Amino acid sequence: MGTVRRTESGTQHQRHAEGTAEKLVEEVIKKKLKGCEEDAAREEAEKHLREAREKPVCRRYEVNDATIPKLGELFAENPNGLLLVRDELSGFLHSLDREEQAGDRAKYLEMWDGKGELTYDRIGRGTVRVGSNTLSVLGGIQPGVLMAYVREAVRGGAGNDGLLQRFQLFVWPDVSKEWRNLDRWPDTKAKNEAFKVFEHLDGLTAEAIGATKSEDGIPFLRFTSDAQECFDCWRAGLEKKLRSDVEHPAFEAHLAKYRKLVPALALLIHLADRRIGRVSLDALNKALLWAEYLEAHARRIYSAALRPDTAAARESWRSICDAAICRSVSSCERFTGRAGRVLSAKRTQKRPPTSCVISAGFARLLALLHARRVLLDGLPARRLR
Repeated sequence: MGTVRRTESGTQHQRHAEGTAEKLVEEVIKKKLKGCEEDAAREEAEKHLREAREKPVCRRYEVNDATIPKLGELFAENPNGLLLVRDELSGFLHSLDREEQAGDRAKYLEMWDGKGELTYDRIGRGTVRVGSNTLSVLGGIQPGVLMAYVREAVRGGAGNDGLLQRFQLFVWPDVSKEWRNLDRWPDTKAKNEAFKVFEHLDGLTAEAIGATKSEDGIPFLRFTSDAQECFDCWRAGLEKKLRSDVEHPAFEAHLAKYRKLVPALALLIHLADRRIGRVSLDALNKALLWAEYLEAHARRIYSAALRPDTAAARESWRSICDAAICRSVSSCERFTGRAGRVLSAKRTQKRPPTSCVISAGFARLLALLHARRVLLDGLPARRLR
């Protein structure tokens, strides 16, 4: 976010420079009036008024909390789109859950593809026409809070309107077991290089990259022939997966939006590499690798609602590791006592079946229990074969 805010601060300095220029023009007019050069002062004033008739545009990149009508004004001034940044996305999502915000929720759904043209008619603001309303959302959310929205989407409730599936860059937090204290300065060179990429992308025009404009006025780039062939092959596999009825409909809806995600990532990578013209195969391969990574994280997010037994099995595995395996155990009786208490506590909830534990990749747990002849759920370990 530092690079985006640094770019936005540049526009603020530009507006400050424009204000300084106005003061200089005012001083010139005063000097000419004092020198009895009324005609010259009048011409200077008229010239300045003509230039000032155009409303100054506030260049924006980031918003935090804005109403839909205000977003319409900002979109009209920033046709390339905006980034909504919220440290806690839960507040933003909770606001859209309110019944009186149903209209706003629909508007946010329309902002996903950037193709919608909107016209806002308000008494105070008048008529605001927006040729392209493109909004990106960036923020964090606690896994437990997110699961409530996933369950709504899976069960077909009010949350099953496609809003969750539009968050395609979800990444599940993986906290490393190892910790190291790093006390060093940030990599200034890398930071400046990242800023140059943002600056380069901000200054691009459709003509500069050789883009073609479609009938609706949106510029686009095509794939190279080899990249198009690769994309068609990947797309065929995706379409087959979506029609196999293997995945849950909610997760299928998420994967279906990869039709746009992969080309969009390839285009961004292509432009970030400062290339022009057709999108290369190298950029597409990087996008496909990224999509594979994102799909793995998306499966973990949806699995908590689609496979609650698997989630419970993973929790049982963590508990047993924390209680027994990761500690030094001097006797089988001590191990049995600790693990038994953990399993008893889990049994009061919803203990996953043994088959689920095996399918989730926890055969190592059963092998360990068999080796130490620990009783699981009151049965000898040999009964688990």
